[in-house]
Amino acid sequence: MNKLIIPTLRTFLLGALVLGILLFLPAGTLNYWQAWLFIVVFMTSVNVIGVYFSLKDPALLDRRKKFGPGTEESPAQKIMMTIAILSSSILPRSHH
Repeated sequence: MNKLIIPTLRTFLLGALVLGILLFLPAGTLNYWQAWLFIVVFMTSVNVIGVYFSLKDPALLDRRKKFGPGTEESPAQKIMMTIAILSSSILPRSHH
């Protein structure tokens, strides 16, 4: 359990920072109460769920940390995951 505390805190802080950047940078101001409210509600709900599963089913959280093309077993699955990840990040940028 103690070995999960540091990575969990790091992930929480990184997630809050990225979420803040994604919300406040386009707004151009930190004076945006809706964004602050969203961050508080979102981070609270995510962490409540995380704490629940860390207590009830830590193996689930461990499995959820392993994702992406590298975790797939067959070569066809690896190729499809790579295509899906690339297309989800490249295609939206190519359309105006």
